[in-house]
This record gives sequence, C-alpha cells and structure tokens, in this order.
Amino acid sequence: SLPAASATAESLNIPLLVGVVGHRDLVPDEMPAIRDAVERLLRALQAAQPDVPIKLLSAQAEGADLLVADVANRLGIGVIAVLPFTARQCRADLGSDAACAAFDRTMAGAETLELAPAMGANSGDPGPPDEARDRQFERAGDLIVQHSSLLIAVWDGLETEHRAGTARAIEWRRGLDGARDDD
Repeated sequence: SLPAASATAESLNIPLLVGVVGHRDLVPDEMPAIRDAVERLLRALQAAQPDVPIKLLSAQAEGADLLVADVANRLGIGVIAVLPFTARQCRADLGSDAACAAFDRTMAGAETLELAPAMGANSGDPGPPDEARDRQFERAGDLIVQHSSLLIAVWDGLETEHRAGTARAIEWRRGLDGARDDD
C-alpha cells in the first residue's frame, strides 16, 4: 500500500542525493579552500534537515570526485560510487598514492554501482584515454547529473570539447534544469 499523504521524506527515510562532477587536475594550492567550501556546504545541508539522510554520488575519479567523497565520508555521509569500470580498474586508473588512499577510504563503506561496458566496448582494462574509455566516464557523469538533487561542480568555468569533461556534465544538467523549469 502507498504511504499516507502526510508522510514526509524524513519519515520515509528518502535520501537527498548530492552529486559531484569536477576536474581531475585540481590546483594543489586551491584544494584546501575547495575542501573547506565543500565541508561547509555539506554541514549546512546536514544542519538544515537533520532527519534526511544525505548520499553522495561520485564516479571516484582522481581530483574533485575523490576530494568531495573524502569530505563526505569524514562527515558520515554515505557514498554511492558510480564507477565507469570495476573498482579494481578505477583504482588502477588513479595517478597518486594519495588518490589511492582516498579511494580506499571512501570505497570501504560505499555502495557500489559498476557500469557495464557500453555496447561494443571492451570490458578489459580501460587503458589510455580513448573513445570507449571516455564514453564510460561520460555515462557515469550522466547518471550522477541525472539522479542528483544537488550537483557540486568543481570547475574552472571553461568550455571543453572533451565528451566526458566537467563542462559537458554541467551543460547537460543545465538542460535538465531548464526542462524542469518549463514543466
């Protein structure tokens, strides 16, 4: 049976889904300020509705994804890892020990959604950047953008032609928001 009309998100335990998209190559000197801004935002969300669970949707890529996931993890916010490849492949794709450590910390308690390879794609090692690899990251980003109620974008504001880039995800989200505004 359906819940009573007076049921609230709190009583149904429906989470607020917060997504993250952003650059991989964050400027090291800017990372503490980004981390602080994300922490302030997530704490404000927790304080505003303490009975609503928050879940973070993250592709767990190096840079913005792992930085935001690490902050969320420290605040007790659950992480839903929307992985473009297997967890092993995603971890192998990371370029630093610090990123691997953040991946391990945030994946330890994360819910995981590993995307199946797109039609015609190789299910093996993602290897160097190519169209199939980019397509998997694009698919993960699209899922995050589509299903998050709030999207955190760590972005320099510049356009890109890269199909799986942050600018594409933001462009797509703006299109979704515009469609909702017209409804």
